[in-house]
Amino acid sequence: MISKIDGVVLIVSDLKRSLAFYKDKLGLTVNLEEEGFFGFDVKGTTFSVMGLSEAIKLFGEKYVGGKDAGRRLELAAEVENVDSVYENLKSKGVVFVRPPSDQPWGQRTADFVDPDGNIWEIYVWTKKPTQ
Repeated sequence: MISKIDGVVLIVSDLKRSLAFYKDKLGLTVNLEEEGFFGFDVKGTTFSVMGLSEAIKLFGEKYVGGKDAGRRLELAAEVENVDSVYENLKSKGVVFVRPPSDQPWGQRTADFVDPDGNIWEIYVWTKKPTQ
């Protein structure tokens, strides 16, 4: 059975635009570059973006969907200070859909969208859950 998920690939409509967003606004470092694909160095996880046309070539439009396919994805990233990261990203033009707020499950969170409308949550634990 699956014991760990350690990679995420976002399929994006405009690879160059997404590359600029993730490099310049979020500050991620590219560690892999292939035709229609970029991988980023994110501690403990492989995070990549793949251009829509490349994904359609690989998997077919039936499985990938066209440029107007819906989104049902949220990515979450732990940060040291939600408020300072929020201010930093907002100053770079990142569009937030929810400002920093405390959640009843013990996190402080804020949510933004990437150029394709994928939702990202930044969070910090204010009260760790008991396991």
